[in-house]
Amino acid sequence: MDLTELLNQINWLAVFVSTLAAFILGYIWYTPLFGKAWQKEQGLSDEDKAAGGNAMAKKFVLNFILEFIGVLILALFLANSNYIDWLMGLKIGVLAGIGFSATMTGMGYLYTNKSLKLFFIDATYQVLLFGLAGFILAIW
Repeated sequence: MDLTELLNQINWLAVFVSTLAAFILGYIWYTPLFGKAWQKEQGLSDEDKAAGGNAMAKKFVLNFILEFIGVLILALFLANSNYIDWLMGLKIGVLAGIGFSATMTGMGYLYTNKSLKLFFIDATYQVLLFGLAGFILAIW
């Protein structure tokens, strides 16, 4: 099967909804749940955070685009499978989050001397992101 055929099998609305759900999860994860801990582990003061100001809108747009690409790749994997129910979508999403995203983040953190706590905050979000996306893509 070529890429065009595979792309024709994608439910683009499900990819968009999955990305939106992941974006909302990220807001919850990095604001009320782990925002202060993440900020501390990054070494950012409240002044540093506030200085982001107008740049935050650009970061949110780019973040959404990057999440969309990640969810689209997961959708391509799922579209090439014979039978996907919600549980299998969730499992494949979690495994993709662990196997691709969290491990690569960990490798990067090793060489930038970032803390284990920061790794767990970021990597767990990524695993949850892909698990949620896999679940939504499978039920749609």
